[in-house]
Amino acid sequence: MTTHITHRYAAALIFSIGLLGYGAPAHALEDPYTTAHSDSYTTTQNVQETRVCTWEVFNGGGGGTICEDSTNPGTYRSVQYPADCTATFGTNWVFHAYFLQNNCTGDFLCGNGARASYVNYSYTEYTGNTITETTCHYIDQVNSWSACVGGIQTAVDVHWTTTTGNSCAHVPLVQSCTPPADPDFNPIGFHDTTSCAESSGWTCDANDYTSPLTVEFYDGVKGAGGTLIGSTLADVSREAAVGANCGGNRDHGFVFTTPQSIKDGIARDIYAYALNDGAGNDTLLTGSPRTLQCGTPPACNDGTDNDGDSETDYPADDGCTSDTDSDETDPVPPPTVTLEVARDNETGSYGAFSRGDIVDLLPNEHIQLQWSSTNADSCTKTFTSGTTVSGDESTVTEPDFGDTSVYQVSCSGAGGGPVSDSISVYKPYTGPDITADDQSIRVGETLTLDWDVNGNDPASCTITETTESGLDDTYATALSASSGSETLTVNENNTYTISCPGGNASVNVYALPAVYEI
Repeated sequence: MTTHITHRYAAALIFSIGLLGYGAPAHALEDPYTTAHSDSYTTTQNVQETRVCTWEVFNGGGGGTICEDSTNPGTYRSVQYPADCTATFGTNWVFHAYFLQNNCTGDFLCGNGARASYVNYSYTEYTGNTITETTCHYIDQVNSWSACVGGIQTAVDVHWTTTTGNSCAHVPLVQSCTPPADPDFNPIGFHDTTSCAESSGWTCDANDYTSPLTVEFYDGVKGAGGTLIGSTLADVSREAAVGANCGGNRDHGFVFTTPQSIKDGIARDIYAYALNDGAGNDTLLTGSPRTLQCGTPPACNDGTDNDGDSETDYPADDGCTSDTDSDETDPVPPPTVTLEVARDNETGSYGAFSRGDIVDLLPNEHIQLQWSSTNADSCTKTFTSGTTVSGDESTVTEPDFGDTSVYQVSCSGAGGGPVSDSISVYKPYTGPDITADDQSIRVGETLTLDWDVNGNDPASCTITETTESGLDDTYATALSASSGSETLTVNENNTYTISCPGGNASVNVYALPAVYEI
């Protein structure tokens, strides 16, 4: 027989056992939901022995007799036929049935006899004997265990049971275990104050209350544009309340001197971060950020239009590059310069000035230059002297034929420089000219050739005669002047050619027969 006992039924069961007269001691069973454990115990008591018998019942002769207790119907005993039930067991025992045979052994014999009819019956028979029965109370199951400390854990919530004839041994109430890894705590603490003198507070880390933490201070949010302004060690002794939060160690306060660099009158948010001791996260201390403003605000952050331009502070005022700028004065713009050219189209009368990157001159054309500037203090020119910032120049050295001249103006001012503007002027080559005073002349007479190199280099020009007979005569391999005349005697048809880098020109002269008087 096994009885499972719970905390709700333990007391009632003990009381019932006592009433039944089993002789059990008044022993309180352990509540399975407590942490205390009673030792297991054993009780003994005398009980009536019972056995189950099966008879083949019949109506007469031989075998045995089944007797029933009239004061306790359903309680039977057997005796050898033809014994009398009352004489054998007492006045309360009466005849119930005959049986042919049964499977019980002990105090009667199995008889024989003829059966008229029968049926199988099973009865529980009390022998009248007494036996000693053992009952054990013990823990058969652990419902929950304590935390693992030092590799060992003990039973916390257990289940008790009561069993007849058990060995009364508890299940193991202690077992080995793998302790969990120590948690990695993040720092805790408070950013108490920030002033123009100092910042103060406290912080500690539950991973090691004996080790002071480093505290970093930022102007703005760390990792989001904030600037590190310094750090300190939290090792200053504080009040008992700090120790109560830091494992009994009060030496976790900090004091950080406010840097001179941020005493510029600008309002700032100062953030204090405790650096984690281990692999956890750094912590923004409770109370952060604290607002700080020390000194006189700079001109670009004081709410005043300091330069009188109807614009106030950064970013509205063009003179402010940031809110830390101490001067609202608008910057001087950089200088500008423009160079223009006018030309006379070979007429001597100059047209309007205009821009042009490259200007091609006519053979006898001339130019004038004009310049102007803004925000300039001085300008230098490649085509005239002086540093005037505007003006014009009519005496300009022009390029030679086939050359290009670059004219430039460079100006500087308070807003920067130098800045420059330039114009290129190109003077192309033109062909020379050659003429004869008479292109039809009698043989033996003279003529005059006139030439002009038209800007070509005379030394690079030649005049050549080509006769009808195919003979050439070069009069000059290198002319010495840009223009000139030559007197020649004509004996046959000739072509006179002047050749220069800018081109060639020719004139034909025809020789007429001579006329003689007779």
